[in-house]
Parts: sequence; C-alpha cells; structure tokens
Amino acid sequence: MFRLNLLGHVHLTKDDVVVPLSRKALALITYLTLDAAPHHRDHLAGLLWENAKALLNLRVELTRLRQQGVELFPARQAILDLRLPTDLDQWDAAGAQVQGNDVPTWLAQLHDTPLSGLDDLGSGVFRTWLDHQRDQIVRKVERRSSVTAARLRRQGQAEASAAIYARAAALGLELGTAPPSEPPPATVASNDWPLQTGTFRALLGCALLEPQCVLVWGQHGSARTLVTATAALAGWHAVQLQFTSSEDDLLHAVLRHLIAPLPGAERATLEEAITASTSAQNMMRLATLLSHQPQPVLLALHDLYEMPQWLGRMLSLLMNLRVPLMLVASPTAATALHGAPLAHTDWTRVHQLTLPPLSTASVYAHLRARHPHDQPTVLRSHASQIAQLSEGWVPYVDALLDAPTLTPRVPQNLSTRIRAQYGHLDPGLRRRLSMLAQVQDQFTLPVAVGLLGEDAAATVHAALALGILTHAAPREQLRFPELEGTHDDADSRLVFRSEVERVALAGALSPAERQGVREDLARLLLETRPGMALYYAGRVQDPDLIARAHAALPATRAVSWQRVHPHRVLPPGRDPAVDAERREVWTPNGYRLCAQGGRLDVLRRGASAPPPPLEITLGPVRPGPWSVTLRLDVFRASARVQVSTPPFAVGLQVADGPLQAFAPDVTATAIARTCPPAQYFEGLPVGEDVQLTGRWDGAPGTLTLSFQAVDLACTIHDLRWNGVNLLASTAGTRVGCAAH
Repeated sequence: MFRLNLLGHVHLTKDDVVVPLSRKALALITYLTLDAAPHHRDHLAGLLWENAKALLNLRVELTRLRQQGVELFPARQAILDLRLPTDLDQWDAAGAQVQGNDVPTWLAQLHDTPLSGLDDLGSGVFRTWLDHQRDQIVRKVERRSSVTAARLRRQGQAEASAAIYARAAALGLELGTAPPSEPPPATVASNDWPLQTGTFRALLGCALLEPQCVLVWGQHGSARTLVTATAALAGWHAVQLQFTSSEDDLLHAVLRHLIAPLPGAERATLEEAITASTSAQNMMRLATLLSHQPQPVLLALHDLYEMPQWLGRMLSLLMNLRVPLMLVASPTAATALHGAPLAHTDWTRVHQLTLPPLSTASVYAHLRARHPHDQPTVLRSHASQIAQLSEGWVPYVDALLDAPTLTPRVPQNLSTRIRAQYGHLDPGLRRRLSMLAQVQDQFTLPVAVGLLGEDAAATVHAALALGILTHAAPREQLRFPELEGTHDDADSRLVFRSEVERVALAGALSPAERQGVREDLARLLLETRPGMALYYAGRVQDPDLIARAHAALPATRAVSWQRVHPHRVLPPGRDPAVDAERREVWTPNGYRLCAQGGRLDVLRRGASAPPPPLEITLGPVRPGPWSVTLRLDVFRASARVQVSTPPFAVGLQVADGPLQAFAPDVTATAIARTCPPAQYFEGLPVGEDVQLTGRWDGAPGTLTLSFQAVDLACTIHDLRWNGVNLLASTAGTRVGCAAH
C-alpha cells in the first residue's frame, strides 16, 4: 500500500519501503494529494514546468512512474486525480488515542520542516501553494499537539503532556499556555442548504425505483459538497468525476471506480478489457456493471462545460436502465447544456437544484458552533465580513473560518483551484482571459479589442458562455420583495461575474505582464474613462500618462457632508436562522442580496473602480416618520479613483425627491457637475446596531432603498414608514433561491 510522507523530507513508501522517485514526480503526487481535487494535465504541466515542453515533461514523468511500478494514474487520461494516505493523517489520528508510554514514539515522527525537498521546483504559483500547504500542516500539527497535551493532562499524565510541550518548543511550534479542547469539524456541511438537501434526499428515494437526473447549479464545488454530505448517509455509492470532453477517458474513469472493490485478479482482467474495448463496448459494460452493484450508484459529473453528442447518448441510455441510479451534473453555465438533447428521456425525472452562496446566517451558525462562548455581536460582525470577503464560496468560507486575520488577498491555493477548472481551455484563451481580468471596471468590446486585438470577440463570447463574464447595467434596479428586475438587451457593458474569480484569473500573469496590460488600459481609457485611466497610470507609475489622465478629468463641483448621529440600539434578540426560507439574488454588478427571516443582507466584494448603484423599490409611501435599523460591518469606497457620485452605505429616496445617503466617513469632496441633488451624511458607525430616523413631508411616491459601495456588508433589520415594517413581507414567506 502506498503512503505519502509529508512530515519532513517528502517521499513515497510502498508497504513501508521507500520508492525512489524524482522530485518532480513527488511534487506532482503531493500536489494532487493535498489539493484533493481532480486537475487537467495542462494545468499540472504549467504548474510544475515553466517551458514550452511542459506537457511533454509531464508525460515523461507519468511514463517513468508506470515503469517503476507506481500505477497511480490511468494511462491516456486527461484528468488526473489522486487520494493517497499520508503520514500526517496517520499521525493526527494516532494523536487522538496516544497514551503516555507511546508519546515519545509519536513525537519522533515530527521533523523540523514539513514538505522539505520541493522548495525550488516548478512555477511561482506552485511555490506559493507549497508555502501555504506547509503553513497549514504546521497549524494542524500545533492543533493536534495542543489537543493531545490537554487530554493527557486531564487524564493525570502530566509528564507526557510536558513532553509534547518540550518537543513543540524544540521545533518552534506555538501551542499556547492553555491547550484547547477537541475542535469541531472545519468542513462546511450541507445543512447550509436545508431545503435543497431535503429535496435531494427525496429524489434519492425516487432514484431507488427508477433513474433520476439532477442538474445542480451553484458555485464551483457546491454540488460536490452536497453529494459528499448526503450520498453515504443515504447508503449510496457516490462516483464523483471531473467532466472531460473525452468519451473514452470518462467511461474508463467511471468503470474503474465501479470495479475498484473487486478482487485483484478479477479487477486486472476487467482493466485490460476496458482498455482494449471501444466506447460502445464500454458503454454496454457500464450498463451491465450498474445492474450488479451491491448498493445504488450515484454518478456525478462536475464542471460540465459542454454537452457533446456522445454524452447526450450516454445519459439517455443510463436514464432508461431499470436499476437504482442517480445522475448528477453541475454545469459551469447554462450554455453548457446547449447541444445534444437527452433523446427518449422522461423529462419528469430530470430536476434542477440551485445552491446559493453561503449566507451571513450560515457563516454565523458555523462560527457559533466553533466559539459558543464568544459574544454574539462579535460573531455576527465576523460572519458578515467572511460572507462578504468569500462571496459565500464554500472552500473560501472554510479557509476563513479559522483564519487568524481577514485580508482581501485570495489564498493562493484557492486561486489555483479556480484556474484549474478552466484547465481544459486552450492556453491562448486562458492567457487572454487573464489579460481581461486586469480590467477592474465595466468594459465594452472596443476595450477588449484594444487589449486582445482580433481575438477579442471570440474571447468575450467564450467568457460569456463559460459564465466568467456577464452583461451589466450602469445602474441596477430591483423590486422588493421579489428581488427581481428587468434586463435591457441594449446593455453592451461587460463585467466579471465574480470578483474572487477575476482576482484568481488576473494572478496567472507575471507582475511584468500585469503592468504591461495596465499601461495599455491607461491609454485606452484616457478619453472615455479618464478616472480609471488615472488609476491604471498610477499603478504603472508613468508620469506622462498620469498627467494626461489628470488633464482629461471632467469638471466637478464641491459636495458638502452633514454629520449624522444615529441612535445605538440593542442587537436583535434572535440569532439569524439558517433554515429560514430565503430569497437571494446576485446581481451582475456584484451585489448579493438575501431576504431571510424579515431582514435584508446586502453584500458586495468589488474591484478598485467607482461602484455602480443598486436601487431597490419598496412600494408607495405617504408623508410621515420613518426609521431604519441596521448594522454596517464592511464599507469601502473607491478612494483612489475619481467618482461622479459619492459612494455610500445606504440611501433613501421617495419618488423624485432628493436622495438621503449615509456613509461612515466622507467618501468624496468633489463630484461631477451632472450629479443629481442629494443630501450626504457621514458618521454612520461600523460594527454597531443603530437606528436612523427622519420624516418625509413631501408628496406620496415610491420609496427606493439604495446602496453604492466597492465593498459592503450591511444588514437592514427593520425599515419602518409610518410605523409599518416594509421588510416584514420576507418573514415566513416561501421563496425560492436564485443565483446568477
């Protein structure tokens, strides 16, 4: 049995005997094992070799592994996936039970530096990933050592506990003076989607009688989280695969998963038959194997980016089998399903589920489970910051839950994971997407042409099809409580769907390449967007461009700010309910709204560009007093870019009356002369529950709630007009879930 050893110099053993391997082979095995996700060969080659022959070098290493008897990867498979047991996992598990006499042996497995021997290999991205993984291993060792020392001390084994502290001190580990108790699990579970999980479990029951197909929409990895958390508990054998456009590769991967439990000789015979067979023969073999499985099978295809004819035929055949079977597909975008229809399929057995990003209430529930003795107000603020920073993406939330500090920098391993899901794309297209990702604002096709030349239209078309880009309006308007708006087909502006994804794609270029694109952008935008041209010119520190951009800025007028003194109020007596039904929308401009349990959460993670406004109409109101009870946990304006209107945290406006906008501090002292009249107020506190009050004495009209910020986490607990809570329609209402 193979084992990967990480605690010290990295090496592979088979039945406790070291297998001599090249450092590049060890780097490949380590990356796949620790990243715990399937990756395309192109991505892996670029990660480990920085030359034109990277893919050839990878093939050579894989061939050498097979020649050495290390059969870890199927031959000629585009997607590589690996899960090996590690000495770290064994050491961690042993620490939960180790007793005094065995502590010295247990501690002897720890060495000075984990993951040694790989530091000078591969690309800069790989080396950054390696540093992050080493830090994660050190944290895990510190946590296990601390927990074990505390357990032994409670059991009266003070000498063994002291030995752990002594060894930790010698290795430079920080255990603290009061070791914590056993920590709760760090993985986000499917109870964050209670309605969808319940539906999925019901469909698993239906699939016991006849095959069912579920299309799961959501962020990258959400479908895998749902399947992992539900399938095993329901008694299903889950086969989860990264989609590949190769029919042979996909069939071979499914078949190998199904024959894995068979005895060695029988499995080897089938392996040879699978390799020698045609796709049609293997399709029949798959149908036969499914009918002889000891438990029902769930087959999940993740990151489905196209629907080739062969896959349509395959799914149609599987749907018409008379076996317990659940098929799950997680498309990357709606256009992925364009192509071959599922012919001769009973469409009543094809279902759709949407898994929205994790809400502030979900994150709060996880923090409360980890820190039950912390102040709820502190946890609520922390939850809002995590939900805003992560865009509700499960792996990012997981990473931030235990992070000592929160920073806007996307962890390198998560950036690598995002880029890996596009590993199937042509390298030239991936590079052009990374060039476009340097644009931190809405842009048009002419800007893309200025950056990419004749390939711009095809690149934009591909990015729209993949869901990387979306069309956006300069001003977004939604209706409450539906949280729906209208889309103008005339909108030609483009924007990245996710700021986290944009940052990850942008990071694929070298610093010099990024500076070159910024210089091009500064020149391209001098006439149409001089404020952004000035921003890019400042990034590249070009005095001539800076001067030209300054000269092109439009005329402005002064804006005055008044001081507001909101009332401090007690926080809500109830905790945010994870299982409360909710309506959620993620707008093209990056505002994420969640109406749940009678409150409204508004989150946004933006780039360094003037933020577009979001307006929510709440219906007609009459003259009278009003109040807004809210909590602002994150607010950032675009201080480095000239704005036409000042950013603000929350604003109110009746019909065509003046906007009343509130912000923590002054966000702009000069604005465009064309900016409509408004009243701007500063002094809104961050991290406190407050109430704003006022009175409207103008004519009756439609009330609009507005937001305009680069980064924002704002919770509206209560909005009353003439004593009526206008948000009450979200409480207890059965609503659906939507995400763009």
